[in-house]
Amino acid sequence: MRKLLQKIKPSFKKIEVQRLKINFSKRKKLLALLGLVAFSIFIYFYIFKDLPSPTLLKDYKVTPISTHIYDRYGRLLYEVYREENRTPVK
Repeated sequence: MRKLLQKIKPSFKKIEVQRLKINFSKRKKLLALLGLVAFSIFIYFYIFKDLPSPTLLKDYKVTPISTHIYDRYGRLLYEVYREENRTPVK
C-alpha cells in the first residue's frame, strides 16, 4: 500500500504544479492586458488634454498676416502680403 501511495503522491504534485503554471500564465496575461489598457488611457489623455474643443474650432476666424523673410543674420529681406499688410502685436 505504501508503494502505491508513493507512486501516486508525485503525480498529484505534478498536477498541482501544472495548475499553478496555468494560473500564473493566465494572471500574467491578464496583468499585461490591464497594463496595456491603463497605459493607452494615460497616453490618450496626455496627448489630447491640451487640444481645443472641436465646437470652438468651428467658429474660429483667421486674421491674415504678412509673411516676413529674414536673412541668416536676422535682417528683414522681404515682406509678402496679399490684400492687407498686417503684423500681430503682442
